[in-house]
Amino acid sequence: MNKYLIVRFSSFGDIAQAMPCAVIIRQQDPDADIHWLTRKDFYDFVKSLPCIDRVWGLERLHGIKGLISLISDLKKENYTHIYDAHSNLRSFIVCSVLRLNFLKVNIIRRSKNRLRRLLLFWFRKNYFPSPFRGAISYKNPLKKWFSKIDFPPPIELAVETAPLSLPQDFILSSAIVIAPSATWELKRWPLEYWSQLVSSSPGYNFILLAGKDDVECDKIAEDNKKNVLNLRGKLSWVQSAKIISLAKTIISGDTGVMHLADIMGKNTIALIGPTAFGHPTRATSKVIETKVYCRPCTKDGRGRCINAKYKKCLRDISPQMVTNQLKAMQK
Repeated sequence: MNKYLIVRFSSFGDIAQAMPCAVIIRQQDPDADIHWLTRKDFYDFVKSLPCIDRVWGLERLHGIKGLISLISDLKKENYTHIYDAHSNLRSFIVCSVLRLNFLKVNIIRRSKNRLRRLLLFWFRKNYFPSPFRGAISYKNPLKKWFSKIDFPPPIELAVETAPLSLPQDFILSSAIVIAPSATWELKRWPLEYWSQLVSSSPGYNFILLAGKDDVECDKIAEDNKKNVLNLRGKLSWVQSAKIISLAKTIISGDTGVMHLADIMGKNTIALIGPTAFGHPTRATSKVIETKVYCRPCTKDGRGRCINAKYKKCLRDISPQMVTNQLKAMQK
């Protein structure tokens, strides 16, 4: 029996996009023992993927000592295959030590294509696939293990038992999930646009998903108290996944919420601005974007806007454009 280890520590969106890889491994090698190494705060989220047999959680606050201790435990597992889906220093250390321990282990790695990134962001020469679909980039390295692989059908997570506390009269199956925030401000659709979108759609009930620190998102709910349920900072990753799985449509920028909705096959509206690697994969996801000479200009939203009109690529996506797409999806 083959034993696989997938290494992806974070983030929520990247883990979501890498999840189909575990499904592919299970399809190609049904008797395999599949493990996943992630950050401790994503442990329950990864564990909700049914095809994963064991999850290893790295507590980042424990630093190098915690990493050494975890590697010591991993050395006992006799892995035959390791997929480094993170390609950072920690994953390199893990894979290097395990390679010394298991001389015949088959290790593959998802390249970050640093040279191509340099050419794109410094010299405006784009040699990446256009559009760049992150989930596909995670899948491609598996071709070194399996001769023929197809992208799997929508992923179902075991989140049905996750507790939710919603108003009794709230119908989740007809709700529209919105995710107004993002880790980096540069890739956030303007807050006032979100308010306009919701206020111009009184016939829909919206659920607002955001992190506990995204207090600016409260204004959307305050301006639209009748049709917005504000769950900012109230849900775990698993509870958020349950909300996404049950909702009718998801609207988001380049965020983990959007990428999870995409790989779950949900009706998704993706608002893509300056980021180079944020496009969804499935046909159920519809992208709204504008042609601006300077995009893409960032890998994940870090950096500064170089356009004379700040965030023009996102500001040119009007609330009416999103409303029209939302209405089209409800037919």
